[in-house]
Amino acid sequence: GIGYTGLKITPYFDSLIVKYTARGATFKEASARMKRVLQECRIRGVSTNLMFLLNVMTHPEFETGIVTTSFIDDHPELKKTSLSTWQFASDDQSSPRNIFRVEKIMRYLANLRVNGHPPELGA
Repeated sequence: GIGYTGLKITPYFDSLIVKYTARGATFKEASARMKRVLQECRIRGVSTNLMFLLNVMTHPEFETGIVTTSFIDDHPELKKTSLSTWQFASDDQSSPRNIFRVEKIMRYLANLRVNGHPPELGA
């Protein structure tokens, strides 16, 4: 699939909006690259499984690289994305709430830079 900023998704979207792949010299390197991709991905307006995928990628057993096809069935807690927290270099990306808070601030600052300070706020 092709994904880009501003892509319009119709109500009849294909469930595979974007496909990511990552590679590295080792499983650990490829896994770290995929975690970063998932952290930085932003899709709005449709439900995604990004938080579930981050739960899988950060699970200690998965990080060893030795799992079976029953891994998800054996770990139903992976599906509880509302309780998710992750250990990343930046504390701002440690939970879904933090990710969206930072993005909201960045959008506000970008809007302020482009459109100027709103007069109703006394500027």
